[in-house]
Amino acid sequence: MKMLPPVIQDFAPCPQVPVPCPTQDLIINDNGFAFDPQSGQTFSVNQTGAEMIRWMNEGVTPDTVVMRLQDQYGIDQFTATRDFESFMASLRSNGLA
Repeated sequence: MKMLPPVIQDFAPCPQVPVPCPTQDLIINDNGFAFDPQSGQTFSVNQTGAEMIRWMNEGVTPDTVVMRLQDQYGIDQFTATRDFESFMASLRSNGLA
């Protein structure tokens, strides 16, 4: 099982995330354990990562994910965008998005 890094504040911005949802096939439980039925890979994410995956699976746009991060964690738009893009880059680098 792969462990993805937590969403942290020290990453440089990554390229914009494409729409439609790149995580639509990922299945995730309440503990942050996720499964990709396409590849059979399993991995775990922190609570913030799990929330982002759930929101995207609901069809929420990347901009809305950023707004929700701002509201939920009291962070500014730059930080929320950077964290979201870093998380998505991590998913992509592991073949999960």
